[in-house]
Amino acid sequence: MIAEEIVRYYRRFDENHQWLTWNSACWTIVKPVDHRPDLWEIATTLSRSGDDYEIVRLDVREGGLTLGKLVLFVEILDDGYFLLDPYDMYGSEDTVVRVLSERARVWSLSWVSPLMRLTHMEDREILVQSPNLHAYTRMYGTMPHLLDDELDFVWHLCEQDGTVPGVAEMMAVMELATGVRMNDDFVAGTGTALIIDDPIR
Repeated sequence: MIAEEIVRYYRRFDENHQWLTWNSACWTIVKPVDHRPDLWEIATTLSRSGDDYEIVRLDVREGGLTLGKLVLFVEILDDGYFLLDPYDMYGSEDTVVRVLSERARVWSLSWVSPLMRLTHMEDREILVQSPNLHAYTRMYGTMPHLLDDELDFVWHLCEQDGTVPGVAEMMAVMELATGVRMNDDFVAGTGTALIIDDPIR
């Protein structure tokens, strides 16, 4: 089954990249309704002044550790882009997700063990949000059941396996909902990074 293979993929991903999945981090997927912004437009959107940023190539694992600034790695997709904050959870802040969701659909997953937070917005509206996915009891938002199929599948699979849902399983939920994969090659190599000196908050 394709969905089960997606979960297995992220369990292997978790084993291979524990430096990422066992620390605080955030993965945000953005799918614009019409215009897909380029790197400069994305950086401008996230900078309060609109121009206090750099776009560089850095090692995803260690490249931004000593900079003392916000570093977001970007992957441009056919129908949008995603942001990875491998050191913090900036991309999941409500203010940030709201700005990114203007004329776009946004899914954002952040984690700091053992807590995980999932937000899905469109046009600044919170459709689904859970402040703590580790205790999956209730989702909030104007359409709180929108991701029920993906979440229920993962939860039932974990019940069958006798495991507790973690970051790997929630990353699988992100792919099941969006069709976007976090590839091993992306986190293991050099990526395009936005270094933003004055991020919006």
